[in-house]
Amino acid sequence: MTRVQLHALVRGFVPALQAYIAASLDPLHQRVTALETQERLPGVPGPAGPAGKDGAAGRDGTLDGCSIEQVDERTWRLVRSDGSAIGGPLSFAVPLYRGVYVAATKYVKGDSVTFGGSLWIAREATEAKPGDGATAWQLAVKAGREGREGKPGKDGAPGPKGDRGDAGRDYR
Repeated sequence: MTRVQLHALVRGFVPALQAYIAASLDPLHQRVTALETQERLPGVPGPAGPAGKDGAAGRDGTLDGCSIEQVDERTWRLVRSDGSAIGGPLSFAVPLYRGVYVAATKYVKGDSVTFGGSLWIAREATEAKPGDGATAWQLAVKAGREGREGKPGKDGAPGPKGDRGDAGRDYR
């Protein structure tokens, strides 16, 4: 057999071999796919595990006998009749007037101060000075402009006569 003849034989044999292998594997592929999609039957249950420990007794969950306790000017908490707190503290950023602004003082959200004749409320915790573009402060009441000077008023009635003064000295 010549080299050309052998080459022709192999060229004809390879596609036939590929077709034979594909035909042989196709039923196997179909069987595997059928097994994968088939519903499984449940197995036998395993043995029961050990019993767990009992948990701590819980509270009754009612609010009977509860009260509200003030912690500071802005903070309150709910308290059971036995004195234990229910949850965390409740804090409200309500405006509280702190007087005239003082530099380097720590103000918290809700504090209000007077500065430059206006009333300012802190929007967040800050030590910054109100006004001049400070975003931590909200202008609440703007100072009005100075009014004109009023007319002189009428003279009042004469006052009561005063006590007699001490006698003077004679320096002649």
